[in-house]
Amino acid sequence: MLEHMLLILACKVQDTKARNQFNATRQKRDLLAAETGADSAGSHLHGDLTQGQSPSGGSCPQECLNGAVCTEAGVCDCQMFQAHGERCQIVPNDGKDRDGICKSWGQYHFETFDGIYYYFPGNCSYIFAKDCSAPEPQYTVWVHNSPHCDGSVYSCLRSISLFFSSQDEIVVVGHEVRKEGIRLTLPQTIGNVFIERLADYILVKTTFGFSLAWDGSSGIYIKLTEEHKGKPCGLCGNYNGNKSDDLIIQNSEYTEDIAVFANSWSVQTPDDAICVTTASDFSSPCSTDTESSEAIFFKCQILLQFPFLSCHESIDPYSYISSCMNDLCRVDDDETYCRAVTEYARACSHAGYPVRDWREDFPACTEKCEDSFVHRDCISCCPPTCTFEKDCLGSNLHCLDGCYCPDGLVMDNGTCISVSNCPCIYHGKAFSAGSKIEQECSQCTCTGGVWNCTEHDCPAECTIVGDSHFTTFDGRHYTFLGICQYILVKGTGKDKFTITLQKAPCGQNLDHGCIQSVTLVLEDDMNKQVTLTRDGEVQTGPSQGFNFNGDIEIRNLSSLFVQLKTRFGLKIQFAKDGERLYIQVNTSWKRRTLGLCGTFNGNLRDDFLSPAGMIEGTPQLHANAWKVSSACFAPVNVPVVDPCNINQQNVGYASHCDIINQELFAPCHPYISPGLYYQLCRFDACKCGSSCLCNALAHYAYICGKHGIAIDFRSQVSYCALVCRSGMLYHRCSSFCEHSCSSLSALHVCNDDCAEGCNCPDGKYFEESINFCVPISSCHCYYKGRTFQPAEILPTQSGSCQCLNGTMKCTETATTAVHTCPEGKIYYDCRYPVPGLPAAGVNCEISCANLAMNFTCVPSPPCASGCICPPGMAEHKGKCYVPDSCPCTWKDWEYLSGEVIATPCYTCVCRRGIFTCTSYPCPAVCTVYGDRHYYTFDGLEYDYVSDCQAYLVKSTDNSNVSVIAQNKKCFDNDIVCSKSVLISVGDTEIYFSEPSDKQRTARGQEKNPTYQLWKAGYYTVVHFPEQEITILWDKKTTIHVKVGPRWKGKLAGLCGNFDKYTSNDLTTSSNMEVRNAQVFGESWAIGQCKSPNETIKPCEVHQSKFPYAKRECSILYSDVFAPCRNVVSLYFINYSKMNILILNLW
Repeated sequence: MLEHMLLILACKVQDTKARNQFNATRQKRDLLAAETGADSAGSHLHGDLTQGQSPSGGSCPQECLNGAVCTEAGVCDCQMFQAHGERCQIVPNDGKDRDGICKSWGQYHFETFDGIYYYFPGNCSYIFAKDCSAPEPQYTVWVHNSPHCDGSVYSCLRSISLFFSSQDEIVVVGHEVRKEGIRLTLPQTIGNVFIERLADYILVKTTFGFSLAWDGSSGIYIKLTEEHKGKPCGLCGNYNGNKSDDLIIQNSEYTEDIAVFANSWSVQTPDDAICVTTASDFSSPCSTDTESSEAIFFKCQILLQFPFLSCHESIDPYSYISSCMNDLCRVDDDETYCRAVTEYARACSHAGYPVRDWREDFPACTEKCEDSFVHRDCISCCPPTCTFEKDCLGSNLHCLDGCYCPDGLVMDNGTCISVSNCPCIYHGKAFSAGSKIEQECSQCTCTGGVWNCTEHDCPAECTIVGDSHFTTFDGRHYTFLGICQYILVKGTGKDKFTITLQKAPCGQNLDHGCIQSVTLVLEDDMNKQVTLTRDGEVQTGPSQGFNFNGDIEIRNLSSLFVQLKTRFGLKIQFAKDGERLYIQVNTSWKRRTLGLCGTFNGNLRDDFLSPAGMIEGTPQLHANAWKVSSACFAPVNVPVVDPCNINQQNVGYASHCDIINQELFAPCHPYISPGLYYQLCRFDACKCGSSCLCNALAHYAYICGKHGIAIDFRSQVSYCALVCRSGMLYHRCSSFCEHSCSSLSALHVCNDDCAEGCNCPDGKYFEESINFCVPISSCHCYYKGRTFQPAEILPTQSGSCQCLNGTMKCTETATTAVHTCPEGKIYYDCRYPVPGLPAAGVNCEISCANLAMNFTCVPSPPCASGCICPPGMAEHKGKCYVPDSCPCTWKDWEYLSGEVIATPCYTCVCRRGIFTCTSYPCPAVCTVYGDRHYYTFDGLEYDYVSDCQAYLVKSTDNSNVSVIAQNKKCFDNDIVCSKSVLISVGDTEIYFSEPSDKQRTARGQEKNPTYQLWKAGYYTVVHFPEQEITILWDKKTTIHVKVGPRWKGKLAGLCGNFDKYTSNDLTTSSNMEVRNAQVFGESWAIGQCKSPNETIKPCEVHQSKFPYAKRECSILYSDVFAPCRNVVSLYFINYSKMNILILNLW
């Protein structure tokens, strides 16, 4: 057999040791040849080489390189390796899977990004690769060759220097990494560069598509993403896909003289002696007329045989046979031979085609590993860890060789452990397997690096802060301005109840609304109601005989709060200044609440459910749907104006809100993101100064306390300290009831509950208008939301009222008046009650909305006379309807009884003012836009700032589906103006990046793609019909991911888990629910990429741009967007301001 004869010829020139050493290899090759015949893959592909040519030659002007022979005609024969050049100095690597990798090994071997191998015996320092596309390169790599390398090229000292934008030089010698002379501990993050050790390699990864692997000796391997094409320079060439122009010297001229090319990229370091350049006629390491050279030639042909056949199509072995010959011609020993063969095996691994266990055929090449490590030919550059499997993506090499953990074990702090023993991370702290922690109302156990938490329902809390900021039971935050009475919570079923919220004009100029009172009604019985007023007063009514019977307990918690607690799992805490209200319900009320506080079902997307059974689109429409009285004004498209633009005198107070972002509250930040509370504080501080400032700080401190983080801000912030005001005394147990002027204006007697706090001395009453204790005769009166001076008279239609001793005393004078009402309505005179009509008159008129809510409004005394619908009719937008004909309202559109709304996801029919709906399985969409804004499948909106690659979507089953995105900066000032997208579905991988907009697909999918790709307006659309997945990318910063209903509960990542519950969308990769979006986002970042410690607020950093952003974003309030404002809340305008600002900076 031809192959066997070649082996015999090779063995003739090898000693006995070598013959014995490679005997096993020969036997395996003989068996392979016998099975495959003469047309084996290796002999067919490399027929010219395996014909047993004997190097012979004539005399050439310069020595031939890379194993080429000099012909009798006096020229170098380059056909053997398909080389080029006068000396055969250029050997192409035409393997289809080696694109984007530049490498150098053994001091003198180089292969460019585009696949040119050359041998250059230079002994200086050189620019190996550099970003030549900008004045300030993103990266520069120097390679420092040994000044004297006389033995094996693998035994000579070599090192590298790395330079990254705005960073000092990083020097790597062996496995030591130093910066400014200081050795760095690994892993280490420097800006957007991450450095770690993996097996015998130093790995350098970045967020901008550059990665480097250094083997600690002589091998350096760089991989770039396609966005860098045409941008590099240096010994690695220009990476433009064209092999013919790689040898460009620094002055941009092309040469085929290897020495001229390489010398032009030499650098002189200050600490080194002046280096002598390499002559153009440098010697070849091989002598073509010796028997040893011939033996080496055949010895290196092992790369054409088993076990390397499987890699030939991807990585051409020609150049590696050349480098092998160059190595062995210098030193022909086992170690050098193994290193030369290793380089081809490495190239196969880097391209994703590892030659596994090839060392078994080469006993002399066996690698010994320490401890529990084993040698592996393919270690993932991002190996499985105890967090979650992070695949090698983007610019990483596919895999590396070296000593690592055996299959089934993962690395943790330098030790191989089983996955079941992996620790879990919670707020940066590691917990060993089996550890248990309390997470809100659940207990979580660490199992295999993942938290398994008990599935217990948690109590929920609805909050109202500063009269306009609401947070529902399910955690939806919204702001609305309105002055009316609203249903805050309506509990259904057993022990049903209703909580109403009364807002009225307040402030010096009655220019904003305040919470006046909170009323609890039991069993829809107006005789079973309790009202808490903003001055701490408790009112019951209208039945004087209403007895709590142990169902309700009311007491002053402190000088600040009054509490109402029921036996059926409801608790109300109301601040006496009316600026904070906390409503807590236990788990028995889950899925049993409606109103402004939402539905308490874990899904904030339906928190705007209206009494008509439809989900409203904006906070204002939602609030209007739950207003009790039709008499009050209900704005729809009134924009929420930033108070800081109106009350310039209060901007100074708002500046103190930054304390939320500083050290005092820092312990709370990992648990509760401060951003929302900072914005709330700023809004309220500008609205009403220092009192609202301290109230906002107190609210954040309260929320932190619920997570076990005590923030004593009052002792640290002097203007928020609690002290007894002038004229008041401190009491261990005291009650404001009957000791304040405002309580004198109340209709009912206060209870005797008490708490620690400040109160007036006996015989004095606290007068809020002057903040002082006064005699009863000096008390103001508080009547209908207004304040009256002592003895002040208020004329009324029926007489007059006068403020006397803190109480309005009213007298009536009988008058006769003629009133005209619109068609269908009658006039109601409070002096003459009408059976079947509410005693409060216009204030509590029966309306279609009341009927839909199954609620009769709580009277707000005194009665108001006016035109109302007659008995048996219901009011709706000024008209009277038979109850069965009441229309339904949704998003400010009106639907007649019997009308149908049909969508692919649901069908709703209007009946008696209420929609009855039938839902169907429906797809969901996740949206990512700008540099930080996310909207999950289940409707959670949050911000996450990072330059890292991160999973938007990752399947939790075995379907191998993922979508990965990464912010991309452009221009010279770090503006994020696009995203790259990597889509993996089964065996298909598609990559998009602006400006290349290039698609990359995995092996085997080009002929029979499982997806559809098209352009739609600004968007590139990828659709996987079988998997029901669609991705839209606008080539900038917006990505939409649409998934079919089959994916419900099978996804994870930044887009959430698509289980229809928003409350658990911030679940980390270790299965822990958190409340900090930044912590959540970092858990889904790929590799060990680090996000910024501080989230930049663009409008604050670049205040000069804020007026422009504000002006441009104000178009959202114009008529152009009027049809949309009732569908999508203008809450998004804050995000838009930031995006407009950022994009305008350049």
